[in-house]
Amino acid sequence: VPTSGTFDSTWMDPAFDDSGWSLSTPGIGYEFYTGSNTSYEPLINAEVPSGTTTAYTRFTFNLADLSQIGTLSLEMIYDDAFVAYLNGVQVASDNAPTDLNFESAVDGDTERPDETVLDAYVPFDLTAFSDLLAVGENVLAIHALNQANSSDMLMIPRLVSGRGQLAQPVVAGFFAEPTPGATNPEPLLGIVADTKFSVDRGFYDTPFTVEITTETA
Repeated sequence: VPTSGTFDSTWMDPAFDDSGWSLSTPGIGYEFYTGSNTSYEPLINAEVPSGTTTAYTRFTFNLADLSQIGTLSLEMIYDDAFVAYLNGVQVASDNAPTDLNFESAVDGDTERPDETVLDAYVPFDLTAFSDLLAVGENVLAIHALNQANSSDMLMIPRLVSGRGQLAQPVVAGFFAEPTPGATNPEPLLGIVADTKFSVDRGFYDTPFTVEITTETA
């Protein structure tokens, strides 16, 4: 996790030599006010110097079978911004400045409140980029960004893959609540049984009352 100096512009590529980088697990950042209700301290595994505005990070993972990859999602906890690269290609970002370098910082107007940061992972759909994955080693590189003079910083990523399958037997129904970007739950509202009309279709010259019934309660 280098935080200063000049670095090769290919740091996000799989072939980049990161042998001189610090080795740790996700949870990159710092916390100036420890012990508060919104302290990042318990989540930090790789501490960077207080006041850090940029941190380059790389995470490697191996895949043996690409046929099991259906949906792909990057889920992020971040304070205050990030740019993500999958095998060298930019695939997601939020709040990041246009000009990116090792001194980049986040504009104060885009600061994310600590409560929001810790509330939940924020999902970014990468399914359209799943063809970037390769059998063997892959690299998720993330440029973590922070506001200048901030009291804290945090970045925790997780890459989630799933494969959609048609359930058997097929269950027809409706959902009480929409679930965009997430797995559908079991149908909560069934299909109404066939309806019967007390008056058959046709042409009529005078008004009449029609009763529509179904076996569904």
